[in-house]
Amino acid sequence: MTIIHDLVAVYNSISVDRAFHSVIAALLKNLPQIPRMSLEETAELCNTSVITINRLLKEINCPSFRAFKQRVSDVINGYSKHNRVFPYDWQMPANDHDTAAQIANYFMYLQGNIQEMARRMDVSQIEMAADILHNAKDVHVYGMYPASHAKKQFQVDLMVSGKYYICYSKPADIREDIRTLGPESAVITQVIASYKDYSEIMPAINHVLELKIPTIVISSTKTLNNFKDARCVLTFPGTDTAMDNYFIDILFNLMCMIYRTNYIDGN
Repeated sequence: MTIIHDLVAVYNSISVDRAFHSVIAALLKNLPQIPRMSLEETAELCNTSVITINRLLKEINCPSFRAFKQRVSDVINGYSKHNRVFPYDWQMPANDHDTAAQIANYFMYLQGNIQEMARRMDVSQIEMAADILHNAKDVHVYGMYPASHAKKQFQVDLMVSGKYYICYSKPADIREDIRTLGPESAVITQVIASYKDYSEIMPAINHVLELKIPTIVISSTKTLNNFKDARCVLTFPGTDTAMDNYFIDILFNLMCMIYRTNYIDGN
């Protein structure tokens, strides 16, 4: 995920009449200009104040306007590579406009990864995840958490079955929430090395594991950590692209399916 995803997440979560909404719209519309502008010029471009820009940066967990400009610049300069859903190494040449071939390659790659995921799937771990969720009264989700339909349905099912369910993505919020964990808590965490807050989140997750809180770790094959102290570990074939979101959703779908089958639909 990039600084642009952070802006879009805030944009989608607030009403049109909120100040941040129009500011983010202006920023997204003028991204190529931002790295060359001062804080004051950016505020003027967005028809807002410097204070509001700084408040927005705090909202998206960006330490300074200089850091914001650098992150925007990184996204713009690497857009063709780092923001593709399809892994860059498998892209067709830029001058090749054979749409049918591109689509065929995409599905071939996706199918291969899903088959690999199915081959590696440990059924007992999915069942363990369902049991952890069933035995918990409060479920805490840590890490990057884009609001996909799979995750929303997962949340609905747990809340309908009487669970307290809360999500945190910012490291500071995660550290604070860990203080509230108790013997009837469970944690689900996405720990993926390519996520920008990985290095900040890992110490918090290690602390959760030290506390012996039942934890479901979702990770990729490219993340070098065996999480031996986690109660349950679910892995997917990592691509370090947005395609990974598909595989994460599959894991949430599987947890949702088995949890519902074992503890909701049959009761």
